[in-house]
Amino acid sequence: SIQNAKDKTSVLDLSDVNFNKYSQVVITLTPAQAEQLKKSENALSLNSSGFNVLIPAATLPDFISSSGLLLTISLADASDTAVLSGSSAAINIGSSILTIKNGWTTGKPITLQLNLKDSSLRDARKTAGYAETKDHKWSYLQPGSFSKEGILQFTVTGDGSYSVAFRNVSFKDIGTHWAKG
Repeated sequence: SIQNAKDKTSVLDLSDVNFNKYSQVVITLTPAQAEQLKKSENALSLNSSGFNVLIPAATLPDFISSSGLLLTISLADASDTAVLSGSSAAINIGSSILTIKNGWTTGKPITLQLNLKDSSLRDARKTAGYAETKDHKWSYLQPGSFSKEGILQFTVTGDGSYSVAFRNVSFKDIGTHWAKG
């Protein structure tokens, strides 16, 4: 059930959903429920143990059609490394892969919060949000920010698969320099 919070956010708690057991979960609101949510001018927050999705009130109408609100979410474990799009460089995947499908194309943002799987990925200078490309490589999205300890937050503007990754870049000419630190 959707719970109204005090901060103008309606919360759908998905913490009991075992995303490892299901390949995808479809969240559906009837047209009447979706209209009621839209009229409330509340944001919609989908909260799970591995992620949070916040759909702002201004973006919510883009998710609603004449058949209500339909949103497909999947959360999958990721391998430890992946290939950076446009390069042969590797990145270290630092969270599960969150896939969101709704068909919204307006470019209005939603906010994702992904739990990091390793404490070594908490360097904000090297950790960022990434989007999976059609050729299954990863494209840098934005740096994001740490909303809480171990959770990276960033915004997205369309359907896709998203993860947190860490890229450690070093330069050969400073490998033994005293200031490498």
